[in-house]
Amino acid sequence: MPERRKAEFLTLPNNVRVIMEHIPQMETVSVGIHVGAGSVSEGNSIIGISHFLEHMLFKGTKNRDFLAINRDIEKYGGYLNAYTDKHNTLYYVKIIREYLPQALDVLLDMVCNATFPLSEVEKEKRVIIEEILMYEDNPEDNVLDSFMEYAYPDSYLGWPILGYEERIKKIKQSDLIAYRDAYYQNENIILSICGNFDRDELLATLAGLPHRRVGNFPQNKVPKIRSGIGFKERDVEQAHIVLGVEAFSLYDNRRYILSVLNHVLGTHSSSRLYLKLREELGLCYSVSSSMNLDRETGY
Repeated sequence: MPERRKAEFLTLPNNVRVIMEHIPQMETVSVGIHVGAGSVSEGNSIIGISHFLEHMLFKGTKNRDFLAINRDIEKYGGYLNAYTDKHNTLYYVKIIREYLPQALDVLLDMVCNATFPLSEVEKEKRVIIEEILMYEDNPEDNVLDSFMEYAYPDSYLGWPILGYEERIKKIKQSDLIAYRDAYYQNENIILSICGNFDRDELLATLAGLPHRRVGNFPQNKVPKIRSGIGFKERDVEQAHIVLGVEAFSLYDNRRYILSVLNHVLGTHSSSRLYLKLREELGLCYSVSSSMNLDRETGY
């Protein structure tokens, strides 16, 4: 049986945390920059700014325009993308191992040197609004957002990661820069890398990052779930229903029991809900269960 690989964790002198897992037999490497900025970091007037900022980091830096950012990855056969969730924004690349230095250069350039061109800010507002409308047109996605908005009103858990159309329209270039300066600081960043890479070369590159100021990263208060029933009428042929209950944080040992219960209830075609509601009663096409445990709470 092959020996289990161990990831290496360390904090650099410039306060960037690094997680490394070396897999020498691989010909590729994946690297991600995790920033502790998501819905939990936002205020009511800037809901959606974490996701907006994610988009803007692809729109140009002091060294590259938006075309060069993607070209400098794709010309080596690499893949560049990003996503935002409630707590984090992640920028990541998968690339052939020989081109890791080029991939790191692009990622670090995006995170450290984004310029937020005003014309691109206004253009990206329209893109994000179209993304919001796309989700609004999908009842299966929208019903989950509606559940969260009802269960956690006026809270980061209830705020959609994409934001609201009217709030996105009001976000200014200066808001994006201020938010970046507040949260995109070394001690709020984790760099993870997995695959075939040279450890010493990697650490030498990361050691060159500037010592950015220590930031104050305010986080919203832990919300409590609201009980009750909420409705949203839509012009669609099917009804979509979500039933949710409050759980606990991802650090609670009961999560293992909940995971088993979730598996039994509705994660596959032989689960209780599927067999009863679809196969036996024929009441629906799809039914499932899920669990979502946050750092502070869960459902």
